[in-house]
Amino acid sequence: MIILILNCLTIFVLLVLSIFSLRRFLFALTAVFTRIDCETIIPEAFRPFVTILVPCHNEETVIAETLDALLKMDYPRDKLEIVVIDDLSSDHTLKIAQRYEKEYSHIHAFQRSKSALARGKAAAMNEALTKFTKGEIVYFVDADHRVRPDALIRLVGHFSNREIGAVSGRCRPWNKYDAIISSYVYLESLIHHRVTMYASDKLGLAPCILGSNFCIRRALLDRIGRFNEKSLTEDMDLTASVYEHSYIVKYDVTSISEHEAPHNVRSYMLQHLRWNRGFNQTVRTHWRRILRDKSMPLPRRIEETLVSLGYLDRLFFITGFVLTLLSLFIMPSYRFPYWVWPIFLGLPLFQILIALILERERMNIYLRLPLILSMFSVDILVSLTALYQDITQKPTRWYKTLRIGDRATTEKEDLITQGRK
Repeated sequence: MIILILNCLTIFVLLVLSIFSLRRFLFALTAVFTRIDCETIIPEAFRPFVTILVPCHNEETVIAETLDALLKMDYPRDKLEIVVIDDLSSDHTLKIAQRYEKEYSHIHAFQRSKSALARGKAAAMNEALTKFTKGEIVYFVDADHRVRPDALIRLVGHFSNREIGAVSGRCRPWNKYDAIISSYVYLESLIHHRVTMYASDKLGLAPCILGSNFCIRRALLDRIGRFNEKSLTEDMDLTASVYEHSYIVKYDVTSISEHEAPHNVRSYMLQHLRWNRGFNQTVRTHWRRILRDKSMPLPRRIEETLVSLGYLDRLFFITGFVLTLLSLFIMPSYRFPYWVWPIFLGLPLFQILIALILERERMNIYLRLPLILSMFSVDILVSLTALYQDITQKPTRWYKTLRIGDRATTEKEDLITQGRK
C-alpha cells in the first residue's frame, strides 16, 4: 500500500516538474530565436495625458534620484503630472518631494490622510487615484526606481491598440555585485524579464503586471475597482483582474527601469516571503475564474495559472528530492526514476546560460555562478516557510525593504502593519 501511494505521488511530482521544465525550454528557445522590436511604433498624434504615481514610505535616500530620472523622460511635460504619494513617512521624504513641487509645476507632493484606516502601497495608490484624475494612462514607479528617458514613451505606444489594457516594462537591479544575494536577485530578475516575460509576450500568452514601471488605462483601473488593498501582491492580483475584463497585458523589454536589489539575506527572505504568500493568495482568489473564462484562449488561461503557481515548483522539487533519498537509502523496493534529474536540473541551468548570453554579461557574473546558485537553498526555505504560514494561517507581517544608505532602524520601525513593498 505504501509503495502504491509513493508511486502515485511520484507520477504527480514528475508531471508537475515536467510541465514547468517544458515551459522553461519553450521560453528559452523563444528568447533565442525571436527578435526584439527595438522601435515601438508610436503615432505622432498619440500622446495621451499620463499620471505618474510614486508611492513612498521613508524613502529619503532614493526619492530625489527617482524624481530626477522622471524629469529627464522623453515625454511632453504638458502631458504629464507626477504625484509623489507620501504614506506618512517619519523621515524627510515629504520635504524632498515638496522641494521638487515648488520648482516644477507638474510635480505634486501628496501626503496621505492620517485618519485613513488602511495603510500600505495599494491603499496609498487608491487614495491618490481619487485626488488626481487627469491621466488617461496611469504610470506606476516605485520610489527606488530610476527609469530611462524612453521608458514611458515605449510603454505608452502600445495603448494605440485598444485591446491592450496594461503594459509592463523591464526592471533591472543595478547593484548586482554588492553581495552574493544581490547577484542572485539579479539572476532571478534577468531570467524572469529577459526570458520568461519576453517569451510569454512573444507567444501571446500571459505576461504579468509588475509592481513598478508599468502603465494601465485609467478607465480599466476604475472598472476593476482599483487595487485590492487586502492582497499581499497587488500587481499579481491586478494582472488576474485585467485578464478577467478581457484585456491584454503586454511586456516591453526595451522599457527599462533600474532599481536596488536586496543586499542581505534577511531583506531578501522577508520580501520573497510576502511575494510567495501573495502568489498563493492570488491562486486561491482567481484560479477558478481564470480557468472558466471562455473569452480567454486556453493557452493563456493555462499560463496565467502557471504564473500564479510559480513558487510551487520549488516545493515539488523538494518533494522529488525527498522521494529520491527515500528510494536510495530507506526503501530499496521503491524506485524513483533518477534519470529525470539531469533534465529538471539541466533546464534551469540552460535557461540561466541563455539569459546571460543574450544579455552579453561579462565573465564576472559567470565566475560567481557557483556561489549564486547556492542561494537557491534560501529560495527553497522561503517557499517552505510560506507554505507553513499559509497552512497555519499565520498573520502576515510586512517589512519595508531597506535600501543601501538607509539610517539604522529598529525592527519595530521596520515593521509595517499594512502591505508595503
